Amino acid sequence: MGKKICRFLLYLLCILTLGMSIAEEQAAAAAKSTHKNELVREKGKIYYYNAKGKKVKKCWKTIEKKKYYFKKDGSASVGPSSIGKKQYLFSSSGVLQKNGLKKYKGKTYYADGKGVIGKGWKTVDGRQYYFDKSKGYMLKST
Repeated sequence: MGKKICRFLLYLLCILTLGMSIAEEQAAAAAKSTHKNELVREKGKIYYYNAKGKKVKKCWKTIEKKKYYFKKDGSASVGPSSIGKKQYLFSSSGVLQKNGLKKYKGKTYYADGKGVIGKGWKTVDGRQYYFDKSKGYMLKST
C-alpha cells in the first residue's frame, strides 16, 4: 500500500509540474502578444496601444496621417460624437471625417475642414442643404 501512495504522489507531482509549465508558457505567449504602437479591433471596438502597450484614453491621436479620438474607455469614437462643446463625425473605422458631405449609417452629414459637423443651412459645391440643428444629419423634403 505504501508503494501505491508513493506512485500516486509522484504521478500527482508530475501532473502539477506539467500544468505549471503550460501555464508559464501561456503567460509568456500573452506577454509577447502585447500590442505596441498599433490600432487593434477588439470585440467590435477600435483601440490604440502606445509604445508601453497601454490603451490611450481621452485624447486625440494622429496615426498614419489620420486623426482619431479615443474616449474614456479607450475605444475610438465612431459616427457623430460630441467632444467638448463640438460634435465631430468619424467613420466606422474611427477616422475623423473632414471637408464635405459624408455618409454614416444611411444619413448624410456635413463635416467642415476640422471635422466639425455642420448644422442648419450649408452651401456645399454651390448647392444648399439643411442639417438638423441638434443631430447634424441632412433633412430632405421638409
